[in-house]
Amino acid sequence: MQLFLSRLESPLGDMLLVTDPQQDIRALEFADRKTRLLRTLREHYGEADLVDRPAPERIAQAVGRYFSGELDAIETLPTATAGSDLQRRVWAALRRIPPGTTTTYGKLAKELGFDDPRAAVDIGAANGVNPIAIVVPCHRVIASNGDLKGYAWGLHRKRWLLEHEKAMPPSLQADRRGGDAAQPRIAGGARRHEFVPFSSQPVARTILRRPFRVIGACGRTAIYRAIGGAWTASANCFEGSRRKHERAEP
Repeated sequence: MQLFLSRLESPLGDMLLVTDPQQDIRALEFADRKTRLLRTLREHYGEADLVDRPAPERIAQAVGRYFSGELDAIETLPTATAGSDLQRRVWAALRRIPPGTTTTYGKLAKELGFDDPRAAVDIGAANGVNPIAIVVPCHRVIASNGDLKGYAWGLHRKRWLLEHEKAMPPSLQADRRGGDAAQPRIAGGARRHEFVPFSSQPVARTILRRPFRVIGACGRTAIYRAIGGAWTASANCFEGSRRKHERAEP
């Protein structure tokens, strides 16, 4: 089977798009999960012939408009997936979740006709192996208590997408409003932030709504570097100390 591999830019990192000759989307992964992409393609299509080419214009434009705030721009993009019958049913149900809303694993199971509460586990498993990020919006499925639960491409991305769609659960919005004062202290007096994976590096979820990496401390202030460039800190710190940490970073 011949498939085409393209690269798309996004605010969350480059993405790898796989399409078929009909320009249906077969997979959409973040580039830092390429191993997962190749494994999924082998499982679904065997030894597929993967050819590099520019992304189809319709798909590239729709994804760009989505990230610019036109959330329904990707709603009609054509997809085609392999997988089990249950997986395809779950992925089809995900596409029916409107932008700006969320559902839970339990509700999704009931929508698909499962009355046993334990079915939510199977639904979650199918959700977790969704091969098409964002267009098949598995990020819109959360726990019944409002927790984000898991996301194959990293919880920092799930959080970003829900904030982008203005669908963040109220309980987590309240956590953000709590700010730095609500964070417990760590050794040295700095504030503790909740860490989530970003590639192979630790990052922090902060009230500034961007992923940051701790690189040092200035007195009682944790120093962060924003993934993507800019510097900030949870309180004022001397410029000289910031330069010192920057030089010390490998």
